[in-house]
Formats: sequence, C-alpha cells, structure tokens
Amino acid sequence: MTIKAVQAFFTSHAPDIKTIELDASTVTVALAAQAHGVEVGLGRQTLLTVIRRYGS
Repeated sequence: MTIKAVQAFFTSHAPDIKTIELDASTVTVALAAQAHGVEVGLGRQTLLTVIRRYGS
C-alpha cells in the first residue's frame, strides 16, 4: 500500500489520525518499532486498535 493510499484512507475514514513519514526504514516490524522508539509489540497493538475503531 502506498503512502498516498494510506493518507487517502485516513482522510476519508479517520481524519483525526495523521500519517507519519520517516526517513528510517519500516519495512519490517522490528525496523518500524526501532524507527519509532517503541517495543515490537506496541505497533501491532496500535494497528489492531485502529482497525477495530475504524474498520478494515
């Protein structure tokens, strides 16, 4: 999914959520967690919360 597609989804389904673009690679869960300075499981929990709130 492209960043434009993600931004379009959130603009139409959840305008209160802003996307964040990083210079660091987020291609894997471990790299994404490292780039955001969080534990590996936190991203999964956050994503599940967003999906439950706004649908898939």
